[in-house]
Amino acid sequence: MRLSNAQKRLLNALTREPTSHLYSRAWQKRHYLTSGGTRSALRRLIRLQLIVEVEGTWRLADPGMEKWWKAVLGSPSGSDGAEAIELQSVNDGFTIPPELLELCHQLKEAQDRAKKLGIFVYDRELVICPRCGLSEDISFSGALMTCKADDPTFSDTGLKFTFQGDICRCPDCGHEFRVEENAD
Repeated sequence: MRLSNAQKRLLNALTREPTSHLYSRAWQKRHYLTSGGTRSALRRLIRLQLIVEVEGTWRLADPGMEKWWKAVLGSPSGSDGAEAIELQSVNDGFTIPPELLELCHQLKEAQDRAKKLGIFVYDRELVICPRCGLSEDISFSGALMTCKADDPTFSDTGLKFTFQGDICRCPDCGHEFRVEENAD
């Protein structure tokens, strides 16, 4: 099963903050979502039975998956880590073994360090600017790089695309475009 960036963001958002206000501008802004992206992601995630509405609140369908996802995401910034401890005490018959919880935190930390070093951690699709053809690629070392369409040597330009939600800005020509969603 392959999820689009918007679907992943909606899962992440509902894990961190279940809501009865999916289309609230403030909630969507906090989670880098748009109304259109939320609407299409919602349809697919419901069809895949990954999210449900319970008593008016949207959340992940499987409490065990919600706990696992929270463990992988780690505590929200500013948290004192109490969220991770709280995961162990939820009374739904599912407990994440402490060893797995620790490995999840280590994995998240490793991914964060890798990102800071410029290593691509496969958390999104690679992009290509539809105007100038600048494209992302991955070097043999795993580093994220950008190449010009007309460069036969595929040399890294050192330029990096920037993202605001699902809007991408090309560092070469300045063109802003919506990141394409994966097909169902």
